Amino acid sequence: MARALALLLGFALAAKTPVFAQDSDVDTSVPLRLPVDFKLPERPFMLVSAAELAAAKEKLATQPWAKEALAHLQAQADVIIADPQFFPKSEGGWTHKYVSPQSGEQLKFDPKSPNRHLDKSAGVYLVGKGYDEAWNSFAFLGTADEQEVLAAVWSLTGDVRYAQTMRKVFLDIAQKYPGYRLHDKSMKLKPDGEPVGDYAATGGYAMSQSIDECNLFTSLAFSYDTLAGSGVLSSAEQAEIEAKVWTPLRAYMRRLLDQHPSGGNWWVWHATGAVVTGVVTGDQDLVDQGMNLPKYGMLAQLRSGYINAEGFTAELSPDYQAYPFRALMRLSTAARRVGVDFHRVDRFRSAFDLPLTILQSNFCMPRLNDGAYTSLVNPAWAARYEIAATWYSNEDYKKVLVAIYGSTEPKVERDSVAALLYGPTSLPEAPLVPPTDSRFLKATGLAILRSPENDWNLILKNDRGQSGHRHPDALNLSLFANGEEVFPGTGSPRYGHSTYLQWFTHTIAHNTVVLNTTSQKVMPSGKVIEFGYAHEGIGVAQSTANSEALQGPASGLKDVTPTALRRTLVLLPSAIVDIVRATPEGDNAEGLPDTTIDLPLHFQGSLNMDGKWSASNDELVLAGRDNSKSKVARQGYGLIEDLCRAEDASAVHGRVTQRNGGAVDLWLAPAPETGRVYSATGIGLENALDKRLPMLLQRRVSKRATFAAVYAPWKQAPVVTNATFPASEGDGVAVVIGHGAGKDLVLSLPGAGEFTQAGATLNGTLGASCEMAGSGKQVLLIGRGWKQGEVEIELTVSAGQAGAVLVEFSGYATKVNNLGDKAISGRVKLSSDGKWMVFAAAPSESVAVR
Repeated sequence: MARALALLLGFALAAKTPVFAQDSDVDTSVPLRLPVDFKLPERPFMLVSAAELAAAKEKLATQPWAKEALAHLQAQADVIIADPQFFPKSEGGWTHKYVSPQSGEQLKFDPKSPNRHLDKSAGVYLVGKGYDEAWNSFAFLGTADEQEVLAAVWSLTGDVRYAQTMRKVFLDIAQKYPGYRLHDKSMKLKPDGEPVGDYAATGGYAMSQSIDECNLFTSLAFSYDTLAGSGVLSSAEQAEIEAKVWTPLRAYMRRLLDQHPSGGNWWVWHATGAVVTGVVTGDQDLVDQGMNLPKYGMLAQLRSGYINAEGFTAELSPDYQAYPFRALMRLSTAARRVGVDFHRVDRFRSAFDLPLTILQSNFCMPRLNDGAYTSLVNPAWAARYEIAATWYSNEDYKKVLVAIYGSTEPKVERDSVAALLYGPTSLPEAPLVPPTDSRFLKATGLAILRSPENDWNLILKNDRGQSGHRHPDALNLSLFANGEEVFPGTGSPRYGHSTYLQWFTHTIAHNTVVLNTTSQKVMPSGKVIEFGYAHEGIGVAQSTANSEALQGPASGLKDVTPTALRRTLVLLPSAIVDIVRATPEGDNAEGLPDTTIDLPLHFQGSLNMDGKWSASNDELVLAGRDNSKSKVARQGYGLIEDLCRAEDASAVHGRVTQRNGGAVDLWLAPAPETGRVYSATGIGLENALDKRLPMLLQRRVSKRATFAAVYAPWKQAPVVTNATFPASEGDGVAVVIGHGAGKDLVLSLPGAGEFTQAGATLNGTLGASCEMAGSGKQVLLIGRGWKQGEVEIELTVSAGQAGAVLVEFSGYATKVNNLGDKAISGRVKLSSDGKWMVFAAAPSESVAVR
């Protein structure tokens, strides 16, 4: 009780309003509160309801897969009761320190080896206090995982042996937990007898962070309730566990809600800790606070946009999303047991839909911000969709399960606790097919261009907001082709590895522009998807970021030119066109120094460049720069190695040969006379840091710069034979691509205007013509008009507006696809002496033109 009193005496921290939303609107569809009115139900009730248990036993009676799953779980449980994992004797450290210094891979946890830790990548054992403390945390989590297995198998079999082992473990927890002292990831322990106050505000007792403490005990709550209802605990034993574990935890959860330290997913875990702890102890007030507290309750967080309109959590990381999503699942499950239907809140449900929107053909989600490359083919995601498929009776979620269990590499068996207790009795035959249509996620700031003819996924990232775990990479580009990421998103290793702060959180580690060798800011505004349109295999996306989003407020810039960026991506059947523009902002820009404008591009595979490249000793970091305030010198540039410089930067062509077959051919637009192009290597991917990745770095020193490139993925044989960039005056960019079926042409302007080059005239922002096999042709137009040879297209739009159409010419047939959200009219002419053919098309309508 001493700890409970200390927690209750804690001083509240200053209030801090959560700001998550990528779109500024509050989500009014989330209820202001959900009624909480319950008394502690008869135990056991938390892990599985009576209806779910009856359905599970019906599965066991009728479904072969369920019988095999129970046999597998029971075998696991038998191993556990022979040698259960217990809580360690001392506090747990930061799990992110449990990492290989060489590769960044997590060390192998061996429950029998608390002081020697295997680094598989290096083939050596590591020793040290930090590793031992992190081992403790994995031991805590392993104990909780084992209790879930025992609780599930007892629920399904009634075999008292499993409950008796749970009894031993929870009585052991009751003896050890009061001895743990409050600490944070630095392992600074609170002196005995002091009130908590704001000491280690985000610390824990068993674990080193409050989010991990909430994770540990919200897992144990479900198995504890099962134990308490099993009949093997005496009343005195149950009272001892309640007094030494759950009573202090109730006070701890109240302190977290009162002080609300940190933000983002920390608040999600704190609210979850309150709700789940309240449910398992029958504390109605604690459940009500966790769910309904203004600003910091779970509903308030959803209303403030913690999950955005497209299902992303505020961290905008597919990998990191799984962590707060685990909390949301536990909160929802516990709340359902006492009649609070949080799972029916649409914003929560949208988080299940998000992975299906961004999925690549290998069933992975792209690297975005912190975290690793994440596949849905793993037991954790399978368990989530087992539950969701039943909660929502959703066929797509069931098809996801078919795809997961049908995979052979890796192989995931349908033998989890979630499948047996909550999953559908049977699954459909057909698996989910990853999407092949382009998506423009404006609330998130992601444009995803895809083609149904191949597996190309082109992502233009311009996410808004400034929640934790975001990277400074406005207008970042990633490319997936031939079954893998070729221009990978950056992701990150575990935060305890030195490269996290030295490389991954700097702009140079990404595929976007670095200004004056200084990383971009992470800002919530100033970033816009200007437009995105696609039809089948052709699409375009254009995004901008202003100088404040990249460099901070102009008032804080000294002798630096405020610079904005605009990136335009065009997906064609033959190739991808990438155009990046850097332009000065403000009336005084001409009197300020030139800007060093770098555009890095990182590759997964081997890079071979044509022409002569010489080893270079050029100093990439600007002379005299002092980055000591950032705690990391040289903004990541110091980790670049193997620097070579192109002797001729006017004709840069090369090839990335992929690891699993196929390649991507590259053409870069000629650099100006003072421009430079380098090849080099950077740090490897998050679990293979020592396997360096090749990269290119284009540099311009000027007030403004334009970069243009063509990327042509191929599998069996190259499709594109050449790409040229006809010189143009002003802001226009022209790209000509030669391929087996003819030529493609792209004309681009940063905004609406008129541009003539390579035999064509654009009246608008972008035009692209593609010659197809069999004499067919397609023209993509964002604007008002296009003329190329004898073909003319004119659109009738309101003043200041632009149309977006894809016109398809095939033999004698002509079809106009309206790509926009407004009705459009216009006319098309196919020859100089031909007649104009008039058309009108509703939003997203395709019409034949005669």
